[in-house]
Amino acid sequence: MFLKVSTKSQYALRLLAYIASSRKDVVSLAEVSKNEGISYGYLEEIVSLLKKHKILKSKSGRNGGYFMAKDPKKIAVSEIVCIFEGKTAPVKCLAGEKCKKEHNCKTKVVWKSLKDSVDKTLSSIKLADIL
Repeated sequence: MFLKVSTKSQYALRLLAYIASSRKDVVSLAEVSKNEGISYGYLEEIVSLLKKHKILKSKSGRNGGYFMAKDPKKIAVSEIVCIFEGKTAPVKCLAGEKCKKEHNCKTKVVWKSLKDSVDKTLSSIKLADIL
């Protein structure tokens, strides 16, 4: 769904903001879960994808947890949203899917403008901006 952002995207941004703003070297998921009110199991799913995309790294052991793999100034909100939502396209033809009216669509310009505006906004906001 294009105009509705999933809880995974929302929680991923909250998780990243929490970790990036922490004064600790490593932050446990238990701490994030408690302080952000997000299910521990849900956070595990989220960090798995963030590690896969090299946004977070982890440290094992008794004092283990997660830390930023990238500088928050270099992480655009669009990058995080894309990981969890996929392409930001309000209509099928802008997501690369076939549409019967694609070549003769008078409204495509509206949806393209909306997509471009959303993409520009999400790309212009860095994780560091929300800390």
